[in-house]
Amino acid sequence: MSAGIAGIMLATLPYIFYDLLEMRWGVPMYQIMYLSHFFFYASLSLMFLAFGKITVLGGELEELKTMTEKN
Repeated sequence: MSAGIAGIMLATLPYIFYDLLEMRWGVPMYQIMYLSHFFFYASLSLMFLAFGKITVLGGELEELKTMTEKN
């Protein structure tokens, strides 16, 4: 989960340093957008995997399942 949050923060960096990347190093605008979207979707994938592991852990979630099955 923390890796997913770090990935979302990493996805914002190309937009923060947009002028520096485009003017100084000559990176095209579409490449900056692709880079940001790549980091964002990769971090969403990590978060999806993290929530899959949370449901297997048991504990409070297991108690919640048994309560909903009774009703």
